[in-house]
Amino acid sequence: MEKFTTLLKATLLAATISGSATGIAHAGNPTSGTVMKPLQGITFAAGPKRAVGYFYSKDNRCKLVVTVADTPNGAGDTFDVLRHEASVGPGDFDQLNLNNGETLEFNCANDVRTMAIRSVEHIATGTVK
Repeated sequence: MEKFTTLLKATLLAATISGSATGIAHAGNPTSGTVMKPLQGITFAAGPKRAVGYFYSKDNRCKLVVTVADTPNGAGDTFDVLRHEASVGPGDFDQLNLNNGETLEFNCANDVRTMAIRSVEHIATGTVK
């Protein structure tokens, strides 16, 4: 009986670990709007870079954490990493401007249970004379 209990515990632990590993969603390119749930890790293209992010709800706000980095090309490559944190109110949004001219917008739902990510297209502006 003791061996069975040990085997059962090991099986449950392995199932928990493998279930956690699949908790990261791959969004590809968030042009049409990708929806995140609290503490759901998400990875997506951010122009030529890669981004990983998540959010959690606290004090009726969406607490956002996003890390953006270049895609490494080989062993020993060094690259810059950008970490972005924001506290977004219900129905409000936060924008992250990337160095390549692209902007990512993170919208917090009114119920603070989801966050939508989308890529914002830049339109040229200027003064009219």
